[in-house]
Amino acid sequence: MYSGKAATLLDLQSIAIGDLVEVSVDREGPKGEHESGQLVLRGAVMGPFGPSPDSSIVLKLESGYNFSMDVDRVRSMKVMGRAETMRVQRARSGEGPPSLPPVTLIGTGGTIASFVDHRTGAVCPVSSPDDLLYLLPGLGNVCHLSVRLPLSKLSEDMDPDDWMVMAREVVQAFGAGARGVVIAHGTDTLALSAAALSFVLRDLPGPVILTGSQRSSDRPSSDSFSNLFHALELAARSDLGEVCVLMHATISDGISAVHRGTRVRKMHTSRRDAFRSINSEVLGTVSEKGIQLVGPYRRADPSRVPYIDGTFSKEVLLLNAQVTLDPNLLEEIGMAKRALVIAGTGLGHVSSSLVPVLKGLVSVGRPVVMASSCINGRVNMKVYSTGRDLLEAGVLEAGDMTPETALVKTMWCMGKIGPEGAIVERFRDLFCSDVAGEVEPRSVHSAFPEPSADEGRGDRTD
Repeated sequence: MYSGKAATLLDLQSIAIGDLVEVSVDREGPKGEHESGQLVLRGAVMGPFGPSPDSSIVLKLESGYNFSMDVDRVRSMKVMGRAETMRVQRARSGEGPPSLPPVTLIGTGGTIASFVDHRTGAVCPVSSPDDLLYLLPGLGNVCHLSVRLPLSKLSEDMDPDDWMVMAREVVQAFGAGARGVVIAHGTDTLALSAAALSFVLRDLPGPVILTGSQRSSDRPSSDSFSNLFHALELAARSDLGEVCVLMHATISDGISAVHRGTRVRKMHTSRRDAFRSINSEVLGTVSEKGIQLVGPYRRADPSRVPYIDGTFSKEVLLLNAQVTLDPNLLEEIGMAKRALVIAGTGLGHVSSSLVPVLKGLVSVGRPVVMASSCINGRVNMKVYSTGRDLLEAGVLEAGDMTPETALVKTMWCMGKIGPEGAIVERFRDLFCSDVAGEVEPRSVHSAFPEPSADEGRGDRTD
């Protein structure tokens, strides 16, 4: 909690964390000295973070950004609303007027829908739709917003059952009249969920946009407000008719990139621009200039009636072709599962000692898919002898899919195939067809990112 001068200032006005206040502060000069004139700020008092809980107070401004102010610069502070009252008012006013496009926001947990518990210092998921609107005020100005919270999970806890929960929520939202759907999701497995929804949802009448946040909404560098704001704009006003991911395009605020749901991957642990389209160009951008889509993409059609096509088998495993992968262990794992996806080396290779094992697995009805651990580029097992041996063994190429997309597609294919019959043949027909833009006959070389000027410098993790 606050201490010292900060606590004294708050106590004088009986101000508690969460209260809405209006503050007049001295402007700061270029060298830190006081400048003539004052700045009037309006926002909710947040709990302290950083090294100065005794000399600075943090406000969450109505724009969604956090502002840390030196208490010595504060000239006046008055309460405009108490925390619990403002929570209810913001949640109600956040819905937006009925004249705006109807959009459903589905909260699932994760950093974008998290806050700092000031008693423990831990980041915790919100527990209600009101919490989500309270943390990010003003989102309802973009659309007529309805909020659902079917899940409250960190993304590392997501499983295929949760994918189906999200799919059913999307179908229900469109059935209730939504023009678009935004799913707030933790970033660690966001790409997996996006791929899963891309495969299982059919005849979407409008956009389904997954978005997340690398920094929780209570942190000064949070990207949650910008990502959600742009995602809601995209859902409300674009003519997209497929599943996409929207995240920061750069480490700075201002522009978000739109990625196809089967073509996106988290490529950095902490940068705000961690998500990149792999082996594909981005579908477009959202910024203050508006929505700019470059396509090609599936266009919205309000006459479509969405439905769920299939489910996901949990009996599939993704393995890396590492040097310590023993043939006996591979056989044991392969027989315990219904199918395997291998992230092979280079063009799609494994140690020659593993080829007989993979051939044996295919022969007993366990499909094997080969992706590449290189991520960028495509599998081509026709170039070298090991690759040709794998093809002869019945191993299927994943083309230019990421290993994660290949995994989700394999799970979806196996979910559509019963336990009996010609599994490998039926799997091949399903897997090799383009379902949601995940299969490209030719590689897009321009999609391989050039090193940027700030590459290697990293980004602040605060």
